[in-house]
Amino acid sequence: MIMTIKRVSLLSSPELADVDLLLDECKRTDGHFLPVYRHLIDKQHPLACNVLYYQGTELIGYLRPYFFFVDACEIALMVSPRYRRQGIASRMLQEILPILHEEHIKKLIFSTPPRLQQTWLSSLGFQYYESEYHMQYDPHKKVTIHTKAAPIRGAITADIPTLCKIDEISFPKKKVDPETLFQGLLCTPNCNIFVLTQHNEVVGKAHLFTETDRVRITDIGVLPEARGQGFGSALIKKCINHALIRNKTRIVLDVETTNENALKLYNGLGFNVVNSHDYWITPEDAVDFGLGPMLKIR
Repeated sequence: MIMTIKRVSLLSSPELADVDLLLDECKRTDGHFLPVYRHLIDKQHPLACNVLYYQGTELIGYLRPYFFFVDACEIALMVSPRYRRQGIASRMLQEILPILHEEHIKKLIFSTPPRLQQTWLSSLGFQYYESEYHMQYDPHKKVTIHTKAAPIRGAITADIPTLCKIDEISFPKKKVDPETLFQGLLCTPNCNIFVLTQHNEVVGKAHLFTETDRVRITDIGVLPEARGQGFGSALIKKCINHALIRNKTRIVLDVETTNENALKLYNGLGFNVVNSHDYWITPEDAVDFGLGPMLKIR
């Protein structure tokens, strides 16, 4: 059977369907699925950073880097359980090395099913980074956190400087998104950015992405001076209602497992944990990605 590997900046509809099939196969074996951020992978990327590995017409490997950080890159990497330990992961990683060097990436952060590979990754010098829960809204769950009325509207171009400020303060580990990114999001048909105002000033925001089979809430942030007033719950409730009015009942979000305040908030608003995954980061000295037995790259 012919093996082919390719890099593309935009996945076609058949390729997206192939990725979904691979995700399902991996979940059946591993018990959990990896975050591939469907609202991101179905869009054009400036770089050819989607790596697809086919045997004949069957997708057996997929890799996608996400440039969320200043000098680190999150990697989603899947190989069909039937083809693991055959060097497929290494070959896909080699495909993106030029991009990683071009973007001045010094460390890689790999997502894995929880506790699945911790002994192996530790032996290779990887360090545990963090874990996240994937949560889904249950319309039948009793809501214990009630939101007060708050002035919330759709974001406009004039809000962009404040949106950047909220991200910079709320997500200190992440790379600050440029204004051009928000300009693009405001023109993206499947994206809604809601802003909450206090005294006519934007103090919080949340993003809502409509995917093929779900709606995803992301980038919830409130300025420090406006926290503790229920604005975060008001933004989330706005996103939930926006989705439900449009008959979108599968509403999801991600949260760090150690963020107890956020977990309590999301649980009280009707969300349940449906999946989890760990993150492992390469050693500090892995600037050249010489990761030894895992990547076989020197």
